[in-house]
Amino acid sequence: MPKIEKHAPGDFCWVELGTTDQTNAKNYYSSLFGWTPVDFPMGPNEFYTMFQLNDGDAAAEYTMRPEERSMVPPHWNLYVAVVSADDTAKLAAELGGKVIAPPFDVMTSGEWL
Repeated sequence: MPKIEKHAPGDFCWVELGTTDQTNAKNYYSSLFGWTPVDFPMGPNEFYTMFQLNDGDAAAEYTMRPEERSMVPPHWNLYVAVVSADDTAKLAAELGGKVIAPPFDVMTSGEWL
């Protein structure tokens, strides 16, 4: 299967699990989908797990921090490609949406909102 290099605006482009039990979720989804987990350190006792399938990144997971747990239960984040995260955040606010955090760069993966 060819690797997707770029997503068209409006397409889902990433999925990420926010969980309270990263180890069990990693084991469950690895066995369910055949994903290979790769952990990346994020700080003391924290890591970001990238799930790989056929030599490509398929999804990810992380342990929710207390402030996030106070706002939402464990969940899958669905990311949608846009031309400009800054412009999209601005338009969302103008239309009455609540921008919880401003767009930010994620290493070489582009800007995220």
